[in-house]
Amino acid sequence: MSSIDIFHVKDGSLIDIGGLQAIADTSDRVLQGVMHETFDRVGNFVLFGLEPNGQRPKRKGKVGVIKRIGPPGIMLFPAEEFSVSPGAAVIFDDRGKRHVVYVNDPLFYTLPESSPPATELRTLVLVLDIEPASDEDGEPLAYEVIRPTLRLIPTSEADKPHYLHLAAELPSPKDSVKQVWSTDICRLWVPSHPAIQLTLKLFDDLEEQIWRSDRHGDPWNKGQLGREWQTYQTKATLAISAARYTLSGKPTTTIDRARLLQNLRWQLLRSVENAAIELEKWMRGPETAGVYSIIYAPFPADWDQIF
Repeated sequence: MSSIDIFHVKDGSLIDIGGLQAIADTSDRVLQGVMHETFDRVGNFVLFGLEPNGQRPKRKGKVGVIKRIGPPGIMLFPAEEFSVSPGAAVIFDDRGKRHVVYVNDPLFYTLPESSPPATELRTLVLVLDIEPASDEDGEPLAYEVIRPTLRLIPTSEADKPHYLHLAAELPSPKDSVKQVWSTDICRLWVPSHPAIQLTLKLFDDLEEQIWRSDRHGDPWNKGQLGREWQTYQTKATLAISAARYTLSGKPTTTIDRARLLQNLRWQLLRSVENAAIELEKWMRGPETAGVYSIIYAPFPADWDQIF
């Protein structure tokens, strides 16, 4: 059984290196427990903010209506120069220690002029540069200075445990001035976040699609829910209502949202397939969905036993 050093205040006890290290390790132990319970299997995580100053992509609908498309968090911004908003995150340093980092001012990034042209997709990461502290006379002090820094690196090199992913570049149209990025990679979003509100608007559109749909689809052809079409519409609407309540009732993590939309698509495939197809179109396809690509997985063969 492994042992843990815990600092304990007691009269007459010496505060040695081990005691000081026990104090320094306390925050990491507390964070590890909280992260395990709240964000299981998650390392670095954005608590709020730290979003690039981009725009949501748009397209024209069939009747000229502007619609926003893409998985939650899709943004447009140029890689040459942009900023990231203030925020907070839980992030590892390169020594394996967790930190809660608050960024109080925007972080700015400018691509160096000497940078070669990008030959592959890139990832925007936040890393912690750690510097020793010293007094005015240059004497070392008993603390370190942590500086959050932005880096833009090839996606193939972005899997280091001390990299916090802020945005992942997606394939862009050839005539586009701005790059397309997925920013919802490892984030906690409250219900008032703009991307959550856009997703809730998608749910409204899906409900309209459901009630406009006529009898169709494999479930209807097989009579899985009987021969009353309104039963299929009602089941699909209830699935959307459940997803809406989840997103609008509490903060959610990226994996929460991905699993929610995956389950919603499965429910729609078992009731009103047109709505499932509309959801797939809105997500733009598995190649550009990032962490949301799990929604395209086939529903379990033992679905009826699970649900």
